Amino acid sequence: MPAPPQMAASAPAELAIESLPSHLGSEAMAQAKAALWGALEAGPPRWRAAAMVLRGTDAAGRITDPALRALSLAGVDPVMDQWALHTCGEARACAEAQAQRWAQHDGDNLAAWAAVLQHAPPQRQEEILSRMAQSTRFELYPTALTAAVLQALPDSVPAYLQVQMWLQFMGIEHVMLHDFRPIALYCREPLAPGSVAHDRCTTMARTMIAHSDTTIGTAIGLRLAERTYMSPAESKRQRDALYAVPAQALDEMFDFQQPLSCEGVRRMRNYVQLRVQKGEVGAWQALAAARAASATAR
Repeated sequence: MPAPPQMAASAPAELAIESLPSHLGSEAMAQAKAALWGALEAGPPRWRAAAMVLRGTDAAGRITDPALRALSLAGVDPVMDQWALHTCGEARACAEAQAQRWAQHDGDNLAAWAAVLQHAPPQRQEEILSRMAQSTRFELYPTALTAAVLQALPDSVPAYLQVQMWLQFMGIEHVMLHDFRPIALYCREPLAPGSVAHDRCTTMARTMIAHSDTTIGTAIGLRLAERTYMSPAESKRQRDALYAVPAQALDEMFDFQQPLSCEGVRRMRNYVQLRVQKGEVGAWQALAAARAASATAR
């Protein structure tokens, strides 16, 4: 569905659906979402949880459906535990209990223990920091929501509508990040070499750099590494390289001029599938590698 040249040159790509007649745009999107909600709600617990996330999110991206916590409590899914944590808002007791539940089901995940640290009372800090230093990965599951939608989406939903749906849903995933200031505060400079704090922060930095499933996790790890064992110049080099990958791969992800064309839809769906298969960081790297290979072939 190509856009007219004057529209392609002036309209932001994410507004392409709004430029269509209502029976192709807003009304068709409402019908597509209704079909998706029905499929998700008829599926397994994580699908039902995904429906609660997508339907019960306010303008700021906060999850507002309290039923999600009840669904989380009925299972042992760390992804649902993490989603449910976002429903607590400013209620500290709720957040502390929900973060602890996530860590209980995800014991070697540094991100889960960081969430516990954020909400726990000061007297638990040493215990939690010790668990954080023993963790082997830093995972925020940034593609779990999209994966559920990709599996549940009915074949009847037209392909061109899916572009706008992916943009909306991935936008929700991006705002579902936790506050990791407690890590930065604990690992603030100066850190005396050989101290317990220095050793813990070094271990956490290495884990976050090597085993993060998000760009933000790797970036935080590099900041900690700069405070412990890595030179500022090397930290900056790796951080610049990390952020350069999305910038280089952006054209492979999206057709900004013709977002609803067959090629535009193909690019976006390819990125969504890569993101689910390889994670956020892996998808960017795969697109950048494809771009480099294409340039070499020329």
